[in-house]
Amino acid sequence: MRADNTLYVVVPCYREEAVLPETAKRLGAKLRGLIAEGKISDRSRALFVNDGSKDRTWEIIQALHAEDHLFSGVNLSRNRGHQNALLAGLTTAARFADVTISMDADLQDDINAMDRMLDAYHAGCDVVYGVRSSRKTDTFFKRFTAEAFYKLMRGMGVDIVFNHADYRLMSRRAVEGLCEFEEVNLFLRGMVPLVGFNSTTVEYERAPRFAGESKYPLKKMLAFALDGISGYPVTVEANVSGGMPSFDIVGLPDAAVKESRERVRAALANSGFSLPFTRIIVNLAPADTKKTGPAFDLPIALAILYASEQLRGDPPEKLVLLGELSLGGELAPVRGALPMALSALQQGYT
Repeated sequence: MRADNTLYVVVPCYREEAVLPETAKRLGAKLRGLIAEGKISDRSRALFVNDGSKDRTWEIIQALHAEDHLFSGVNLSRNRGHQNALLAGLTTAARFADVTISMDADLQDDINAMDRMLDAYHAGCDVVYGVRSSRKTDTFFKRFTAEAFYKLMRGMGVDIVFNHADYRLMSRRAVEGLCEFEEVNLFLRGMVPLVGFNSTTVEYERAPRFAGESKYPLKKMLAFALDGISGYPVTVEANVSGGMPSFDIVGLPDAAVKESRERVRAALANSGFSLPFTRIIVNLAPADTKKTGPAFDLPIALAILYASEQLRGDPPEKLVLLGELSLGGELAPVRGALPMALSALQQGYT
């Protein structure tokens, strides 16, 4: 019977105190409705995974559990990142649940799509991917880069579901199959299709974030630097403030990276933008690792444009950028792009 199937909704949480009470309210109502309809058992739960938050996230999870048996929690000892927190929740849920659904805490994923996910599960699917029906709420830049990413991954032979993030249903045996992977640098949306069970998709409209803020600030961009045949992530931060006009790059840049100042200055001017006539500091983190090559031109330029508000709207979230700029603003080829892209993918970046 359908009512014998126990569902655990796994929700990774990092600094979500602003949205968590509303998330719990909506999830509680949804679970009770599914139980009343006989689609899931009354042993079903919402499992919140606190990813080392420094705010009141874990305190709120504890209070929810004390007030209502529908809510339970896992508390990680430190911040391990979204993908590790999600996997921790899935492996915990697999001990108690017949089926899991993973989703983010920000209420952008439509919880009403769970009904269709469960219908597909009861029809024989072990994996059901939640897929955005459109990206009309995205900026042009974010929409363009997201589509380019999926095309690039497909071209490299990676089996990845278009417009899918981590909103998905997985049966217990699918989760157990996923746990057999011994990956250290997780990219679950690329790993789940490799499990190999019967799957389908469910479309939904993605909503704006209910409360709180994105954990990826406007003035930061992600790049990758080449280290031998592998890559490591570099955060490119730009700060535009008052003071005598200057343009400094810090974080152990080599000569080619320092020359980025002149390439970026000319490229912005020839692309219809401008370098702010004020104090600009670009930081390449981690600061104790030497940065080499011209591939930082593009993320530096975009970080400055966002910091100076010449680009508005939502920034790309967790998107890796690399590219050398010509003085005219065109992108030039970058040596080592393929190993850097593969390292980014392996480490969970998009």
